[in-house]
Amino acid sequence: MAYDDEDVSGFSEKTMKALVDRYAEISQEMRNLKIEKDQIKGHLVQYIESKKLQRLFGNTDQLTWSSQAHYVLVDKDIIEKVLDEKGSKEQFVSLDRFKIMQAIKDQSWKVDDFAGGVEERKSVTLREKKLEA
Repeated sequence: MAYDDEDVSGFSEKTMKALVDRYAEISQEMRNLKIEKDQIKGHLVQYIESKKLQRLFGNTDQLTWSSQAHYVLVDKDIIEKVLDEKGSKEQFVSLDRFKIMQAIKDQSWKVDDFAGGVEERKSVTLREKKLEA
């Protein structure tokens, strides 16, 4: 492994410094683009949900979207207490989050049944596709 100003793979010190600077520049551009993309995604999702659409069209591209709820166990103590009170702790002996999420999806339990121990979060995916000319 090379350190400091050693000549590595035929690159000069000047070239390596330029590569480091460019790498850092690209990283910053990617962070800025991700922020912009997330903001645009938020606006698009809000519009899609308000109009109950499945697809949006631009001049050259189209977007399809999907949404999926997922559940996060946020307080193990609350969940254990609730399960214990309802006599269902044996069903989820090790607090298997997958079993709990499945029980919520199957509607045998509700998020509210867990008194704040479980939160519902939504995952939204937008897929872009070029429009055929």
